[in-house]
Amino acid sequence: NVATGVYTTIGGGDGNNATGYMSTIAGGQYGLVDYYSFIGGGWGNAATGRMSVVCGGGLNKARGNNSVVIGGGHLSGPWTDSSAALGDWSTVLGGYRNIAAGKYSLVSGRRAIANHAGTFVWADTTDNDFVSTGPNQFLIRAYGGVGINKSDPATALDVNGVVRVNWPIWPQSGEGLEICYNPMMKKGYIQAFNRDSSTWGDLYLGD
Repeated sequence: NVATGVYTTIGGGDGNNATGYMSTIAGGQYGLVDYYSFIGGGWGNAATGRMSVVCGGGLNKARGNNSVVIGGGHLSGPWTDSSAALGDWSTVLGGYRNIAAGKYSLVSGRRAIANHAGTFVWADTTDNDFVSTGPNQFLIRAYGGVGINKSDPATALDVNGVVRVNWPIWPQSGEGLEICYNPMMKKGYIQAFNRDSSTWGDLYLGD
């Protein structure tokens, strides 16, 4: 262990390196911390952003300033990032191979990737990247369904309760069933429309 920074602390472990001012490594192996940063333990973790934190796990990296990786990761394989909080003020809650690259982004699960600012990406166990496409998105990959007020969703989104729609701006692309309420005109709309080809679909109510 090597503590070269001013006011640095290494509590134990092996092969740890505290180089930054007022940085701390509580324990573990092969940890690296920079200015004002902290590693709780684990293996091969690095908190190199200023005031960043890696609580534990393996091969996790907190490279953005004020970024956090709570845990997860792995202890074998090549020396690559397991999960990484790259954006300033970004957070990885846990899991495996997640990346929070945008500022203020949040990821969790397996291979959840938030490349844009203010985006939250939640990914299930599927072994494929689930990647954001724009800022301020809330993305969910849950092939078992998303349940609101119920624990056994039977569809992609299964709601036990009343759903209110109140937004007068239509999407700019894509195809599907659109539901909208315009509060200024006091009108509600339900329509099947393809915005890429500007064609209408049929709408059926009941049988």
